[in-house]
Amino acid sequence: MAWQGLHGIVELRDGLNVLINGAGGGVGPIALQLLKQHDIEVTGVDNASKLELMQSVGFDHVIDYQKEDFTRSGKRYDVIFDTKTCYFPTHYLRALRPNGSYITVGGSTPRLLSTVILSRLIKRLSGKQFRLIGLRAAQGLEEMAPLFESGILKPVVDGPFELPQAADALRYYLGGTQKGRIAITVSTG
Repeated sequence: MAWQGLHGIVELRDGLNVLINGAGGGVGPIALQLLKQHDIEVTGVDNASKLELMQSVGFDHVIDYQKEDFTRSGKRYDVIFDTKTCYFPTHYLRALRPNGSYITVGGSTPRLLSTVILSRLIKRLSGKQFRLIGLRAAQGLEEMAPLFESGILKPVVDGPFELPQAADALRYYLGGTQKGRIAITVSTG
């Protein structure tokens, strides 16, 4: 999702200021590492339990969404990359610079639908891009594989959980408190 949401959607170049909402899950740390291949300032937003991890993987700034609403802070971003889509589209407009881009790869169905429905009107009235990216299986893996193999990209993994703990791991994931991707170990022996 990180690759599909960033490559070919916005021009990644030095000097951008990007915010990732839902930055402490599985997509955020990979998106950060893709962005940091350029001189890009990256702010991550998630809950307090994930802020230390986010700082350790290289976010320039972190925001606890339970204490601060980034859409009302007055700070503006060139790109907002969203894995949560928890606000109505007009809230994100306040946090985007002129000609900025809002890209969402996940979130609540009503918010995603409102983003799709309003995207053309938003572009016409404000010049700002609003894009919903749907997962396309395996797209970008060929380009990303060498980055993982060379160590440029490093996944953040929570776990591993053993296969009998899969139901617990799913509940943990659905609670939104996991840090990075959840891994489940399957033994063949």
